Amino acid sequence: MTHHKSAVCYQVWFAMLKVSQREMLNALEPATHFRPNFHKMVEYCTRQQFQLVVVSGGLGFCIQHFLAVKGWSNLETYTEGKTHHGWN
Repeated sequence: MTHHKSAVCYQVWFAMLKVSQREMLNALEPATHFRPNFHKMVEYCTRQQFQLVVVSGGLGFCIQHFLAVKGWSNLETYTEGKTHHGWN
């Protein structure tokens, strides 16, 4: 599978930053929010036993961090050309 061009660009851009992942997450936390009613979709999919996969062109460790903060670390994610089946 080939990487999507934007995912490769993000990886290159973030690789140039001279900060740790923790510093990056600390800077992003105040400005990062889920879409309105996303929690309702998670709840609905859970109740109906539908598989919910979060797909993003962003950095996987950021997506996984913010999902975990909300208690959703069990959700499968697809970021940077990789599938993650929960991560706690």
